[in-house]
Amino acid sequence: MNVHELKKAKKSVVEKQGARKRDVTTFIVTAVLMVIYLLWRLLFTLPFDQGIPQMVFAVLLLIAETVTAFTTFELYYRKVKADSGHLVMPKILPEDYPDVDVVIATHNEPTDVLFKTANACTYMDYPDRSRVHIYFADDGCRKEVASLAAELGIGYIPCEDNKYAKSGNLNNALRHTTSPLIATFDADMIPRSSFLVDTVPYFLLPRYIQDGATGAWRYRSEDELNEDLKVGLIQTPQSAVLIDAGLKKNAGELTAALRAAEIEAEAILMAKKVDGVYDCDPKTHPEAQRFETLTFLEVLNRGLKVMDSTAISLCMDNNIPIQVFNITEKGNMMKAVLGEKIGTLVGTGE
Repeated sequence: MNVHELKKAKKSVVEKQGARKRDVTTFIVTAVLMVIYLLWRLLFTLPFDQGIPQMVFAVLLLIAETVTAFTTFELYYRKVKADSGHLVMPKILPEDYPDVDVVIATHNEPTDVLFKTANACTYMDYPDRSRVHIYFADDGCRKEVASLAAELGIGYIPCEDNKYAKSGNLNNALRHTTSPLIATFDADMIPRSSFLVDTVPYFLLPRYIQDGATGAWRYRSEDELNEDLKVGLIQTPQSAVLIDAGLKKNAGELTAALRAAEIEAEAILMAKKVDGVYDCDPKTHPEAQRFETLTFLEVLNRGLKVMDSTAISLCMDNNIPIQVFNITEKGNMMKAVLGEKIGTLVGTGE
């Protein structure tokens, strides 16, 4: 860890400690004020001399306020407690990343769906790729899935029956694997390339500790070992992309935009058989004018056929410019890669 990283880590630790103190202080002050308010309501505001109906409704109102106040008190207490128990992902040494079995459970899903999931798994980052073992767990015992596994260079674990559905399929896979960690995916899940490096370090928290002064991570000494930090399960957030019949023809464009956003790409190079974006079809309108630059909003507002509108919006939200150029002209690909002025550039206009 260099000097800049140490300063940044130390600043982060100090900020978190400061935020923790502020939360605790706010919690205590709020609790004291709440108790004072409820005592005041009980002792000085109840209409003891105005009859039974007024008294009943006043007591009911006080009960409602008390329940609301203590509910707020409990929620705030849980928040403070949860923040104090928040786990920070340690920065571990590359050689400490353990073996991981990646199991893709399938029953009757088509191979084109399985290919996308398994192919994405093969591109997950890991310090030592030989420690990542990917398998199809197939309780359909299909030859085509076994062939796909062989084609992708991953393992294939058949299950003779699906008596216990997916749980039986996964338990069967566990009997045939030996890694200390296992990641499971459904047949239609496409993990981010950083999935493993963003999750595996948490399992090593019992062995690593962050220095309070520098923010650097180091091995725990014998007296610092903490078995309470053992992590048994990590469930990550998931996002769904639903492509209906009207979007299927543009699914490739949407997939490209999603992938570009995921990897924080600098640009999307869109190779076409025309040399850019025109105000109308140059094949049927010889007078068509080519744009050198366009903004995302101009493309959407004018209905220009650059890319699917959903994909355009995604690129706009993530500030990913799109370079449209003619792939049939020799040397254009290299020019586009080098960022030379070619075709039409769609961006923010800044």
